[in-house]
Amino acid sequence: MRKFRFFGIFSATDYMENVSCQNLGYSMENLSIVKTHLEVPTFCDILIDVACKVRIKPLNIHKFHNINAFILQTDQKYDNSIEHYLDGNKVIVKGHPNLDPNTLCSIKAPVKANLNIAARNDVSVGYFHGDKIKIKTEGNVLIDRFQGDIIDVSTKGNIILNNFIQASNITATATEGSIKTGRLQSLNLKLKTINKGDIIVDSSYCSNSIFVVENGDFHLNNGHKHCKIFIVKGNLFLTGFDGQLSAVINSGSADIHLSRITGNSEINLKDSSNLLLKLTDSCQENTGFKINAQDVILPKILKCLVHSKSKLLKLKSCD
Repeated sequence: MRKFRFFGIFSATDYMENVSCQNLGYSMENLSIVKTHLEVPTFCDILIDVACKVRIKPLNIHKFHNINAFILQTDQKYDNSIEHYLDGNKVIVKGHPNLDPNTLCSIKAPVKANLNIAARNDVSVGYFHGDKIKIKTEGNVLIDRFQGDIIDVSTKGNIILNNFIQASNITATATEGSIKTGRLQSLNLKLKTINKGDIIVDSSYCSNSIFVVENGDFHLNNGHKHCKIFIVKGNLFLTGFDGQLSAVINSGSADIHLSRITGNSEINLKDSSNLLLKLTDSCQENTGFKINAQDVILPKILKCLVHSKSKLLKLKSCD
């Protein structure tokens, strides 16, 4: 089994709370911090376009009761390379094209702000309650909890959606990294890894979810509702699924535990793929499955009628 590793972000708590400088390759002793302050609307849009590392956290409401401040901190020697200003409801943060990518741009902003971040290195985002978070970068991404409408993340690195993430639409794509999440709740969810990368999801309570893995393993510990899974090369580990499932694996194996099926579902395994299917009693009472695979391992005590024809296996309720 492939070992799942993150190369830049290991602990979400340490990354968010310990100033993040060491995690981002900084030593606080060597930094000469410059802090600037703006008064901004509570429900503002923050647009960040920098070539460096970004850490943005919500304001401490005990210190900023009106929640209308924007605070930017960076190393003094890079102060002139990052400009920020207020344009109506928008807070604009721009970096010089030649800005050192290892520079840290640290921001504190209203918790209700909308975030649109373009960077070339690691990005970490604290617990915001705005409508949307959009991130496009080349480094690792950490979002530590969120309640809003849209999350849209695209990066070459790894993605962590930590703790509880609630949004109407969640999209995350890692072109050269892996994706790890806590609990996801959404109307529409799409997670995708390209080239080589795993996806690990603690739980998904999403009306419609799509998971795409081109070269890696997919782990879903607790899945619900309508779920589509596409794996080009890799293995599927699905535990405690409750909903409607469509899974396609071109090359690899599948270990699937089904708690309940709410509609006709389908699992397709190609090449020399193996399927280990585990069904609860209640699931067997209402099962309509078509399984395409060369090897199928079923429990010895099965309450379903099994019809086999060539490589096609059908499971139906005994009633």
